[in-house]
Amino acid sequence: SGECAAQRATDEEIREIQALHFEMRACHARQDLSGYYRLNARIHEAINRAAGNPVLSQTYRAINARVQSLRFRTNQDGAKWQRAVQEHERMVEALATRDAAGLRQVLVEHLQHKRDTVLQLMRDHAGLPGSISA
Repeated sequence: SGECAAQRATDEEIREIQALHFEMRACHARQDLSGYYRLNARIHEAINRAAGNPVLSQTYRAINARVQSLRFRTNQDGAKWQRAVQEHERMVEALATRDAAGLRQVLVEHLQHKRDTVLQLMRDHAGLPGSISA
């Protein structure tokens, strides 16, 4: 979706994503995890929408719905949250410069970091009452 968005997004869509990113950074600065997460989700949805590919957008929504609660927990570690913000900085820059390959790369890294964090979270809580299980 990132590659397609960099190639197909309108200038207006890019400005909207930049504005959402600016608001998200403000939430990070205030340590407002809930607000950050809400804006983060809107950014990813906007990138998928800007890609102009309904199949990719539907796939994203289906997968995201399944892992949403885990994604929220991954930013409760300050260093990981900071890394996610830095990745978002790179995403918005790549989108603004229409660097399709660069946006694809940062989104892949972002996804891999989230995956690794979620897996570690699951391992850490395995076997505990009310824990997350695979």
